[in-house]
Amino acid sequence: MSDLFVWDFHGTLEKGNEKCVHVIFNRVMKEHGIDKQMPMKEVIELYGKPWAGYFKHFTGSKDEGYIQKLCARAIELSKELAPRYIEPADGAAEILAALKKAGHTNAVMSNTKPSRLKEFVQMVGLTEYFDDYISTDGDKTAQLRKWLDGRRFDRTYVIGDNEEEIEAGIAIGATTILIERDNRKSQANYRVHSLRQIPPLLG
Repeated sequence: MSDLFVWDFHGTLEKGNEKCVHVIFNRVMKEHGIDKQMPMKEVIELYGKPWAGYFKHFTGSKDEGYIQKLCARAIELSKELAPRYIEPADGAAEILAALKKAGHTNAVMSNTKPSRLKEFVQMVGLTEYFDDYISTDGDKTAQLRKWLDGRRFDRTYVIGDNEEEIEAGIAIGATTILIERDNRKSQANYRVHSLRQIPPLLG
């Protein structure tokens, strides 16, 4: 059997999307009559959440219809603007290609709708390295467990830049690797600053 590598996408395998999220979020707010802008610092703190998480946090609204309307507009703008900002993270293609060549399984996991997740992966030129996509819609632990049901691997690794991915990895007994942005607390087995620091950890 091969090893399984479950990769978060945003902030892990790509870079630049946080700038895109910042632009899109504030544009959607302005279009809906809210002049207050979300600072980049707050965008980064929430990074990795689905669009609904951003809009609920910022507006405080519990009106699901309103939140979904904002999300739909954000997704529409993302299709137009994301290609201007997003690019593969340094070392992403190299490590994914090496793992695939060695016979391992790469899966990408994200709080992004399935079709859009595939578009993002294609956008950064990494499609050929992935065996499957795990769209989680806010609950990475539950969806990862569901995806794993009936599948068997020698070892499993979960790699991400957010504690949400680390918790999902711990829940399934995986070795967890955090791509760290700062010195926040984490339960991860390993902490690295770039993808290029991962290969020596795989033993």
